[in-house]
Amino acid sequence: PGACLQLWEGLRPLEREALLAADPASAGTLAGIALDLPSGTAAEATARSPTAVASASSPCALARATMVLALLNATAAQGDRSASAAAAAPGGLSEAEVGLLARAQEEATARWPLELLTSPWPALPLLAAAERRAGGVALGGLLPVPLRGVVAYVNFRPAGMARARDIEASIASVERHWLGLPAAAAASPSGTPWPLLIFADAASAPLQGAALRERFPALDVRVAIIDDRDLAFPISHDHPFCSAGYRRAARFMAGPLYVHPALDEFTHLLLLDTEFEFTQPVPWDPLRHLYEQGGQLGYWQTHYEQSWSRTVFLTEISREFMRVHGLEPQIPELVSYWWDESDVPGGTLPVNIYGCLVAASLSFLRSELFQGYFRALDAFAGWDEQCWSPQSVLAIAAAFFLGDNELVELWVYGRHQKATKTPDDGWNLSKRGVLPSAQRPGWSSSSSSQAAAETAPS
Repeated sequence: PGACLQLWEGLRPLEREALLAADPASAGTLAGIALDLPSGTAAEATARSPTAVASASSPCALARATMVLALLNATAAQGDRSASAAAAAPGGLSEAEVGLLARAQEEATARWPLELLTSPWPALPLLAAAERRAGGVALGGLLPVPLRGVVAYVNFRPAGMARARDIEASIASVERHWLGLPAAAAASPSGTPWPLLIFADAASAPLQGAALRERFPALDVRVAIIDDRDLAFPISHDHPFCSAGYRRAARFMAGPLYVHPALDEFTHLLLLDTEFEFTQPVPWDPLRHLYEQGGQLGYWQTHYEQSWSRTVFLTEISREFMRVHGLEPQIPELVSYWWDESDVPGGTLPVNIYGCLVAASLSFLRSELFQGYFRALDAFAGWDEQCWSPQSVLAIAAAFFLGDNELVELWVYGRHQKATKTPDDGWNLSKRGVLPSAQRPGWSSSSSSQAAAETAPS
C-alpha cells in the first residue's frame, strides 16, 4: 500500500481522472499507471503484448501486471481476442497471461496479495473486480490467507476506571452467545474458539489474567501489555466529561493498538467495549462473516455525534490529509457533514462508527495509509484538548479508504449503555437494521426465542 500510495501521489490530474472514471477507453492509460510505466507508447505496447511485462522482478509489479491484463480482457482487449485464443486457457486468459499469473504466484510472499488488494489506491478495486470477471481467478484464491481471528478488550488500570468491572459481565455474554457455542469452534481453522486478548497495563495484567482465566476456564484468555508510551501519553488539559484515562484509551484505539505485536499472529480483530453485552446467540460468527464478505471494516451501528465539540480541528486536519493524498470519499454519506451546510440549515452532525463493537482486517488497520492518517492526527493535541474519538477516525477512514462493499454490518445482538440491536426490532428499537427473515439462518428464530425465555424476568 505504501508503494501504491506513492504512485498515486505522483500521477498527473488526467491520470487520476482515468483511474476514478474507470472508463474502458482508458485501459491503456490504466495499464501504464498500474505497471508503473510512462503513459503512451510503453503502455500501448504492454496492452498489445502481455509478455512485455513478464520480466518484472517485483511481486508488486507482477500483481499489477496480472490485474491490468484482466482489465484488458474485460474491456478494450476482449473484443480483439479470437475464439481460439479465448479457448486456449481457463477463464478466457491467453497462455502468456496464465504464465504471468503463475510467475506472480511463484515470486509472491504470503503477504503481498492481501496488502495490495486491500490498498486504498483507487484503481485496485476496479482491477481486482475485472480480474474476477475476466479470468475467474482471484489472487486471494491463488494464495489463500486463512482467517485467524481474535476478540479483544482494552482494560488498563481498571482500579481507576469507573466501569472496568463490567468486563466480566461482557465476557460472560460473549461466552454464552458466541464463543461457547459449538459453532464457534467450527468457524476457526484450528477447531477451537477465537482467543480472548486483554490489553492491560503491566501492573494489573497478571491479576487480570489470573482472575479471568479462573472465571472463564473454557476460553483462551490472553493478556498483552500496553506500551508505557501510550499509557503515559501527555494529558495536560482538563476536559468537562473526558477523563485522562479515557483520552489515552481513545488515542490508543485510534492507531497504536492495531500495530501491537500481540496481534501479529492474527488477520482479523473484533474489539469490544468492556460494557458491551451480547443478548442473543450470534446468527453467524462475526469475524468469519466479515472475512467471507471480503469486508475490511465491520460495524455494529453508526451514530451521529451529539455536538461538534469532539471533532474540533479533526475535520480540518482530515480534510487536508485527504486533499494532499488526492483522495475522494468512496462512501460519502459518512462525511457528508463536511459540505452539507448549504443543503441542511446549520449542516448535519458528524457521523461515527460506534466503537463499542468494531471488527476489521488488520491488513487495513496496519496499512501505511491508515497509520499515516493516524500519525497526521497524532501530531496535534486533539486527543488531549478536544477528546477526539476513535469512532470519528474510523468513520472518516472508511469513507476515504474503503468502498461500500468493504464496510460490512455485523449481525450481533446486544446492548451497550442505551444502544441495542435485536433480531426483530433492529437498532435501538427503531426497526432499522433488521435482518430480513429470509436471510436469517434456520436456527436463528428458535435460538432467539430460547434466549429470550432464559433472560425473561420470573
